[in-house]
Amino acid sequence: MAQVKVVVNGRTFRMGCKDGEEARIQSLAAEIDGHVQRIKNGSKAVQDERLFLMAALMMADQLWEAREEIQHLQRMALDPRGYQVIDGGVQAMQRELGKAMEAGQGMPRAKGSA
Repeated sequence: MAQVKVVVNGRTFRMGCKDGEEARIQSLAAEIDGHVQRIKNGSKAVQDERLFLMAALMMADQLWEAREEIQHLQRMALDPRGYQVIDGGVQAMQRELGKAMEAGQGMPRAKGSA
């Protein structure tokens, strides 16, 4: 088992992880720290536990929306009837799915959410 140091909110934490996962753990911690810093910039003094919880909720919300988008894309892929077969209908559908997947890298907001 490997050990890795991560920094969140200026505090260093030592974490155990599988060998070879150190860089991934550090990247994930950096993402959490980014959320924590954004929360801190918009708030008065907040305890670490509350900051970490708020960051976790933000990330859980992004994950929820990403899952909804994946389900939407899967439904589109399974039901191509919504696409007109003109100008290479299959290619048009693939382009649209590709664009939607690329947009998914930035964790898109689901329809109807703020």
